[in-house]
Amino acid sequence: MNRSEKQELVSVLRSDFSGSTGAFLVNYKGMSVAQVEKLRTQLRGLDAHFRVAKARLMRIAVEELDGGVKEFGSNFEGQVGLVFSHGDVARIAKKLFDYAREVNALSVVSSVFENRVWNAEQTKAIANLPSREVLLTQLAISLNASIAGLARVLNKVAEAKQA
Repeated sequence: MNRSEKQELVSVLRSDFSGSTGAFLVNYKGMSVAQVEKLRTQLRGLDAHFRVAKARLMRIAVEELDGGVKEFGSNFEGQVGLVFSHGDVARIAKKLFDYAREVNALSVVSSVFENRVWNAEQTKAIANLPSREVLLTQLAISLNASIAGLARVLNKVAEAKQA
């Protein structure tokens, strides 16, 4: 890879960081090409993509970025790749940990989103959260239960005044 290709790759990585809702650093050492392609296909369906580059070029790409991304660069060591999310970060995290259970060679090292760097354990906790739809449903049920309780109390008061 010549100098201009490296500069172009660094530029692409910077734009990926800037245009994504989050990024995950994964160690893929030991994965076959078929396993990497399967992961890429699954991520594409979730509005994310997997990019491989030398760790040194990744570090150069994040040097000028802010919002927690610079600290994220300290984890770029070994045979690592980046998964950039353009949608729901929790869904991508869940997919990565599910795939890591299927393919032992894959491991999530850390992630960055909401201007904060998250280690592997914190990222796993986020992956284990219920989906947005489930959380909204739980909220609606809770709100409905409160309103229904209030309606029952008001009904009892109205019945007591009539008696």
